[in-house]
Amino acid sequence: MLRVDDGAYFGLKGSSKVIWEALSTPRSLNEICDLVVEKYPDVVREVALEDARSFVQDLLANDLVKVREDEEAA
Repeated sequence: MLRVDDGAYFGLKGSSKVIWEALSTPRSLNEICDLVVEKYPDVVREVALEDARSFVQDLLANDLVKVREDEEAA
Protein backbone atom coordinates (compact mmCIF):
# COMPACT_ATOMS: atom_id res chain seq x y z
CA MET A 1 0.00 0.00 0.00
CA LEU A 2 1.32 3.44 -0.90
CA ARG A 3 0.63 6.70 0.92
CA VAL A 4 0.35 9.13 -1.96
CA ASP A 5 1.22 12.37 -0.17
CA ASP A 6 4.79 11.32 0.70
CA GLY A 7 5.35 8.06 -1.19
CA ALA A 8 5.66 5.94 1.95
CA TYR A 9 5.17 2.25 1.18
CA PHE A 10 3.54 -0.20 3.60
CA GLY A 11 3.78 -3.93 2.85
CA LEU A 12 0.85 -6.16 3.73
CA LYS A 13 0.93 -9.89 4.31
CA GLY A 14 -0.85 -12.46 6.41
CA SER A 15 -3.34 -11.09 8.90
CA SER A 16 -2.53 -7.46 8.05
CA LYS A 17 -3.79 -8.10 4.52
CA VAL A 18 -7.00 -9.63 5.88
CA ILE A 19 -7.47 -6.65 8.21
CA TRP A 20 -6.82 -4.10 5.44
CA GLU A 21 -9.31 -5.81 3.12
CA ALA A 22 -11.87 -5.99 5.94
CA LEU A 23 -11.61 -2.23 6.37
CA SER A 24 -13.06 -1.66 2.90
CA THR A 25 -16.38 -1.49 4.73
CA PRO A 26 -16.93 -0.12 8.24
CA ARG A 27 -16.38 -2.88 10.82
CA SER A 28 -15.70 -3.14 14.52
CA LEU A 29 -12.43 -4.58 15.81
CA ASN A 30 -14.36 -7.64 16.98
CA GLU A 31 -15.73 -8.21 13.47
CA ILE A 32 -12.25 -7.84 12.02
CA CYS A 33 -10.89 -10.25 14.60
CA ASP A 34 -13.56 -12.80 13.64
CA LEU A 35 -12.43 -12.58 10.01
CA VAL A 36 -8.78 -13.12 10.96
CA VAL A 37 -9.63 -16.16 13.09
CA GLU A 38 -11.82 -17.52 10.29
CA LYS A 39 -8.94 -17.18 7.82
CA TYR A 40 -6.30 -18.42 10.28
CA PRO A 41 -8.01 -20.95 12.63
CA ASP A 42 -4.76 -21.64 14.52
CA VAL A 43 -4.62 -18.04 15.76
CA VAL A 44 -5.91 -17.50 19.29
CA ARG A 45 -8.76 -14.96 19.27
CA GLU A 46 -7.19 -12.75 21.95
CA VAL A 47 -3.95 -12.59 19.94
CA ALA A 48 -5.89 -11.79 16.76
CA LEU A 49 -7.75 -9.00 18.55
CA GLU A 50 -4.54 -7.44 19.89
CA ASP A 51 -2.86 -7.73 16.47
CA ALA A 52 -5.88 -6.11 14.79
CA ARG A 53 -5.94 -3.32 17.38
CA SER A 54 -2.21 -2.65 16.94
CA PHE A 55 -2.39 -2.67 13.13
CA VAL A 56 -5.42 -0.36 13.05
CA GLN A 57 -3.65 2.02 15.46
CA ASP A 58 -0.67 2.09 13.08
CA LEU A 59 -3.02 2.83 10.17
CA LEU A 60 -4.65 5.64 12.16
CA ALA A 61 -1.28 7.09 13.14
CA ASN A 62 -0.27 7.18 9.47
CA ASP A 63 -3.58 8.72 8.35
CA LEU A 64 -4.41 5.66 6.26
CA VAL A 65 -7.84 5.08 7.85
CA LYS A 66 -10.34 7.12 9.82
CA VAL A 67 -12.62 6.14 12.68
CA ARG A 68 -16.27 6.37 11.81
CA GLU A 69 -18.48 7.37 14.69
CA ASP A 70 -21.38 5.03 15.45
CA GLU A 71 -24.41 6.77 13.94
CA GLU A 72 -26.78 5.25 16.49
CA ALA A 73 -24.79 6.75 19.37
CA ALA A 74 -25.06 10.27 17.93
